[in-house]
Amino acid sequence: MSVTSPHFMLQEIYQQPEVVGRCLERYGRVGIRDWKLGIGKQENEIHILACGSSRHAGLVAQYWLEQLAGIPTRVRSAAEFQEAPWPLTPNTLTIAVTQSGETADTLAALRLEKVRRDQSGHIQPSFWLGITNQPGSTLTQEVDHTLLTLAGSEIGVAATKTFTAQLVVFFCLTLDLAVQRRVISEENMVLQRSAWSVRIWPLKQHRYLTPKLSCLTWTIDFRPC
Repeated sequence: MSVTSPHFMLQEIYQQPEVVGRCLERYGRVGIRDWKLGIGKQENEIHILACGSSRHAGLVAQYWLEQLAGIPTRVRSAAEFQEAPWPLTPNTLTIAVTQSGETADTLAALRLEKVRRDQSGHIQPSFWLGITNQPGSTLTQEVDHTLLTLAGSEIGVAATKTFTAQLVVFFCLTLDLAVQRRVISEENMVLQRSAWSVRIWPLKQHRYLTPKLSCLTWTIDFRPC
């Protein structure tokens, strides 16, 4: 979708339907088993490390992972984690989330967790998963597997399309884990994904984003206030 906008943030907001479509084309029809992650039934917990808007995406994912997949999930700011890490637990999937793949606190927290697990002889090692928008970033080199959000370059300071893309990836991941753990059936997963299908959700997003002129008029009216 090509959008002519007065600034990058508005343009990136209107690119969200296209980004969602790309993510669903990539992950909405492919299971974790096809991604060869080697995770699923054996995870006792999921730990999510992130900062800023990526952490907010993780908090939404925490609800999905616990309610749909039945996996206890913890989310913590990567900066806080370095001062107050979780107790080590066996069979843990650790997910680091960063749009750029270069967020210093997220990388530092991930490395700290790796060192802690390496130094603990009785704790089984975690599986390391990264969610990022940047292929070839530092994060991709630190984890076992990476799920790319396919959002393209985001120039605006506020996260828009990258945040939405992270949610799509987390949702698809949740459904795959739920099926592997037999919390939901394959048929139910198909129904769940139909609600987020490539055809329906991007079109709905586009419809909700269409009345931009009235919103712009409101901002002009309220600007003196």
